Amino acid sequence: MKKNDGSFAARREEKHLQKITLASAKNAPDKKRNYLDIKALVRSLQRAEGREDCFLSGRMDCDETNCRWRNYCLKNLPV
Repeated sequence: MKKNDGSFAARREEKHLQKITLASAKNAPDKKRNYLDIKALVRSLQRAEGREDCFLSGRMDCDETNCRWRNYCLKNLPV
C-alpha cells in the first residue's frame, strides 16, 4: 500500500509541467535577441552627442535642425 499517494501524483504532475515549461522556453524565440532596438540605439547616440534623446518621441515641434536623425524621425511621425 502506497502512502501519500496524492502527493506522489502532485509531484509527478509538477515535474511534467516543469518539462513542458522548459521545452517551450527552449523553443520560444528570445525577442530581445531577434531585433535591434533602433530607437534606443539612436537615443543613446543622441545622449553621447550631448543632445536631447528624443528620437521618435512624437515631438512635432522639433527645433534640432542639426540633428542627423531629424529627417528620419519626422518622416516617421503619424499624420
